Amino acid sequence: MQTSTQPRTRRGVPRGHSAPVALSPAATKLIQQIEAEARSRLLEDLSAKDGITVLHPLDADTKRIHIEGDDIHIRDGRGGNVRLYRRREEPESWRNSRYMAGKWHPAHWAGYIELVDAAGIKWERNLGDMVCDDFGNLVEVQR
Repeated sequence: MQTSTQPRTRRGVPRGHSAPVALSPAATKLIQQIEAEARSRLLEDLSAKDGITVLHPLDADTKRIHIEGDDIHIRDGRGGNVRLYRRREEPESWRNSRYMAGKWHPAHWAGYIELVDAAGIKWERNLGDMVCDDFGNLVEVQR
């Protein structure tokens, strides 16, 4: 005789578990706010206690996206900023310049990201040259 290791269920719910409860939009928003505050407090505590610099991700609630041609700009209310752009034509000033030879390619994207730490200090990183892969993601160009 075979025995089952699965707990018995009553009306589709395993023993010791409660059925999922649908939350109202107001309750869902309140839970998200509590989680965001707890995450923010944890980042501040880590920064203060261990001297760790923690950069806040872009805030989903205040994030604004602006797209104009091949220029994508994303900003949030905290001061986070991401800019991605592409030049479809080689700038006139780059032509016949030894310094800029080979720097331009119509498939290359460039960009930078600015994030803010718990103390409100902005940190910037140049994202370097990127290209679009077969799945539509921007990936770094290997040099």
